[in-house]
Amino acid sequence: MPTGGDYSGMDSHGHGSQVPGYGSGAGGANASSGPSYDWATTDIEVKITAGKDGSSFEGGKYNDMLGRTIKVPPRNSLSSMSLCDVRLLTGPDERKVIQVPVQYLKAVAPLKNDGVKVLSGEHRGALGTLMGVDVQDGIVSLRGENMYKVLTMSVLGKYIGE
Repeated sequence: MPTGGDYSGMDSHGHGSQVPGYGSGAGGANASSGPSYDWATTDIEVKITAGKDGSSFEGGKYNDMLGRTIKVPPRNSLSSMSLCDVRLLTGPDERKVIQVPVQYLKAVAPLKNDGVKVLSGEHRGALGTLMGVDVQDGIVSLRGENMYKVLTMSVLGKYIGE
């Protein structure tokens, strides 16, 4: 593991703590406040999925398609039905921009060497590169910093911006 990282928030076994309200992917549950959608941000790769209640967006027409978020409502107004503008990256309607309720979106997990955007926590909005993965933690080189950060993978989205 690289030295000089930011190990704050890690327990004595070297594991990062889960970010409250995030969970794994979009709409992670927090027992006290229900699903949280404040992970939503621009320029990340998302997958269109069924809602937690089993419902589908547009009757499932876009299920499992990948897209790029290009417009997201402000964090303080996000709810399950908030509409995000998504440019489709796959399927017959590739490059088409559609409006999708955030409850049907899930952030795509980055792979080693992918660009990342931090979705939650102290470094929210920061960009970087995923240098490696250690179980549930990502070793990230953030832009503009001369050290590695160890962040829980669930707070990282695959960045596909310019």
